[in-house]
Amino acid sequence: MITLILKKDKATRINEFRPISLIHSIAQLITKVLSMRLASVIDRIISPTQTAFQRKKCIHDSYLYVRNTVRALHRNKTP
Repeated sequence: MITLILKKDKATRINEFRPISLIHSIAQLITKVLSMRLASVIDRIISPTQTAFQRKKCIHDSYLYVRNTVRALHRNKTP
């Protein structure tokens, strides 16, 4: 689907229009609907250690998780 947007008022020639593709709009709409429907169950689908791409979680939590794991392994002298 393509629509034409005016570049100038009272355009009469084809080069005075700007073509806009609406194909990506449909993909964005589907993505938005899917993300809204998954929002209620996303905490059960994704591991608690996953911190990226989730609301109420910070990407820095991953760093802290890894750092604490490395410290625990180091204390136990686990290679």
